[in-house]
Amino acid sequence: MPKLLQKPRVIARYQRDLLTKLLPACTTLQQAQRELSWIQKELPREQWEQACTQRGCNLMPLQYILGNQPFGSVNIKCRPGVLIPRNDTEEWCGELVDLFHGSDTFSVLDMCTGSGCIALYVATELSNVTVLGGDISQDCISLANENIDLNKDIIKGKISVDSMDLFQPLAGEKKFDVVVSNPPYIPTRELDKQEEVEESVRLYEPRLALEGDLPVFKALVTYHIIPSQCKIFMLEIGSREQGQYTRSLLNELWVVGLRLDSAFRPRNVIGFRTDIKSSIKRKVMSKITELL
Repeated sequence: MPKLLQKPRVIARYQRDLLTKLLPACTTLQQAQRELSWIQKELPREQWEQACTQRGCNLMPLQYILGNQPFGSVNIKCRPGVLIPRNDTEEWCGELVDLFHGSDTFSVLDMCTGSGCIALYVATELSNVTVLGGDISQDCISLANENIDLNKDIIKGKISVDSMDLFQPLAGEKKFDVVVSNPPYIPTRELDKQEEVEESVRLYEPRLALEGDLPVFKALVTYHIIPSQCKIFMLEIGSREQGQYTRSLLNELWVVGLRLDSAFRPRNVIGFRTDIKSSIKRKVMSKITELL
C-alpha cells in the first residue's frame, strides 16, 4: 500500500492512543476529545503524549499542564500551589462588573485573591476602579503579580496585590467600597469525600484554598467587611448555611441575600448597606435571588 494512504491511518491510530490515555480523567469521550484539542493547540507536538499521560494516568488538572486558563477577557497563568480559576467564579464576576459600569470611582478589596483572577477581571473591565488583592500565600502573590504583568496591556483600572491574612484585621485602617472573595469554603468532611470533590482537585489543588467553613465567613465579616466600612460585598459560598451564617453576623443596616448560579445552586452571599445610592441598590437587588 502506498505510503500516502498509510499516513492517515497512522495519524488516526496516534490520535486514538492519545484519547485512550486521557479517558481515565474524563467523564465522556467528547470531553476527552475537547481536552486533546486544547493540548494539541497549546503545547508542542513532542509534549502531547506526556501531557495526556499526566492528565489521564496521574489526574493532573489540565490547567496545570497547559499553564493557563481564560477568565473573561483575562488570560490567567496557572501552576500547582495556586487555585485554578473556575467558570462559576467567572460567572458572578461578570455580574459584579455590571453593577459598576458608569458609576463613580470606587475601591475593591479581593480577599484570598489566589491567581488574581477576580481582581484582574474587575480591573480590566472597569477604568473607574482601584483593586487590592490580598492573600497569605506567597505563591499566590507571586503568580498574581505575574498575571498582572501578563495582562498589563488590557488593564483599565488600578490593581495591586499584597500579603494579607484572612484571619487578621485589616492593617492601617484601610477603607474599601466593595469587598469580594472566593474564600476556602469546602468543609473538611466534604473535601475528603470522593463523591463530593473531584479526585484531581483533592490531589493537586492547594488545601489552604479549598478547606473552610463558617469560621472563614466570620473572619471575612469581622476583620474585613465591617472594618473596611464597605457598602457592598459579594462572597462565593458552597452552601445556603454559609450564606445564612453571614447574614447572622450583620446588623439591620445590611440587606443580605443569596445569588443562585446558572445551575440554581447557592453560589454567593451578597450584602449591601441600606444607605447606598438608590441606583446602585436597585442593581444589587437584581443580582439577589433570595433575601436572607
